[in-house]
Amino acid sequence: MDRIVVFAPHPDDEILCCGGTIIKKLKNGFDVSIVYMTDGRNALSNLGVYTDPSPDELKQIRQKEAITGANLLGVRRENLYFLDNEDRKLQCNSYTINNIQNILNNIKPQEIYFPSINDVSPDHKSTYLIIMEALRTIEHKSNIYLYLALPKYSRLDYVNKQLFRIFEKRYVKNDISEFLSQKYFSLLQHKSQIKIINSKQRRPVISHLTLKRFFNNTEYFLLLTR
Repeated sequence: MDRIVVFAPHPDDEILCCGGTIIKKLKNGFDVSIVYMTDGRNALSNLGVYTDPSPDELKQIRQKEAITGANLLGVRRENLYFLDNEDRKLQCNSYTINNIQNILNNIKPQEIYFPSINDVSPDHKSTYLIIMEALRTIEHKSNIYLYLALPKYSRLDYVNKQLFRIFEKRYVKNDISEFLSQKYFSLLQHKSQIKIINSKQRRPVISHLTLKRFFNNTEYFLLLTR
């Protein structure tokens, strides 16, 4: 059976950027694993929320949301890896690199999905650097698919018109129209990110405009072959 590993810097990135592709690959008989690089405990801190839930409580909430959302995509619980790094502090160090190498050596995937270095988020950039470094000493060869969650210019019209230019025309267009509603229902499980859950919040963590960008009929990836 062909195997795929999707690396999510935070719980929900796997659905936003690869949700339709994950469902499609599972339907086609692939075995899919998801690795959560950070626990997302600080997602509400940017909005001034430090209690109810606290960062430690949010960590637990987000893990449960990830498990439920992944299950609705079709990914088994035993194929989920939670590395428990604190978000905003993800570092490309020997410990994390070795951890990723062990996962990849164990799974030996044919395809690997993770963020592009062009992503704005520091955790996304760190995820890219960690995985690229981990791949240097792994003998097993995989096709690499890079996704772009938050480009430097995140205006919706820019993303729609210039995505191919960002990917330098070496891209894969994956039609996910058949699975769009299932992808959306999976994301709904991440209530802490798409709903207001504390009275101090003026908006959800993920804005409606940002969500709109991820729910098109196509998911795009930059393909690198090793």
